[in-house]
Order: sequence, then C-alpha cells, then structure tokens
Amino acid sequence: RLPGADDLGSTYFQGFAESSYSLTVIMTSSNFPDMMVPMFSKFRLMGAVLILYMVFNFVFFSQLTLAVVYEQYGNSMNEDHKTWQKNRLKSSHAAYAMLEEDSGAGR
Repeated sequence: RLPGADDLGSTYFQGFAESSYSLTVIMTSSNFPDMMVPMFSKFRLMGAVLILYMVFNFVFFSQLTLAVVYEQYGNSMNEDHKTWQKNRLKSSHAAYAMLEEDSGAGR
C-alpha cells in the first residue's frame, strides 16, 4: 500500500470488484478527472500507469468494438441480400407465370 493513499484507496479502490469498476469508468472516461487528478497529484508514477492503461484499452477495445460491429453488420447485410435475391427470384417466376397465362389465353 502506498503511504498517503488511504483517502484515494477508500474512495475508488476498496477491493477487486470496486477497483475493476473504477478502472472501467476510467477506461470509458466518463469520470476520468475525478479519479485521475487526486491520484496523479500525489503519485506521479500512478498517473503514468493509468495513462498507459487507458491508451492500451482505448486502442484495444476500440478495435475490438469495431470488429464486432463490422462482423454483425456484414452478417446482417448478407442475410438481407439473400432475402432480396430469394424475393426477386420468386417475383420473376410469378411474373413469367402471369405472362404465360396471358399469352396462352389470347391465342
């Protein structure tokens, strides 16, 4: 435990679950200044660790999120395209069947 870290640890890093939640909040940068500034003002090295953590997570998780979204979008577009082709084929057959009926009735 770092000396003088009692007020910081009791606020954001009490246990594993609270620490994980606090690091997730830091990663999303929704409460970044409230967590980072007190720790950075007392422990410069801890600020560097948190900045490295954020850079890694922003790069890694943004790429992971983009990959998941792109994969789901591609799957959705493939399903839409298959449905469109199936409907087009069904409509073409129906149109030719109607033309055959019309041409057969007019003879």
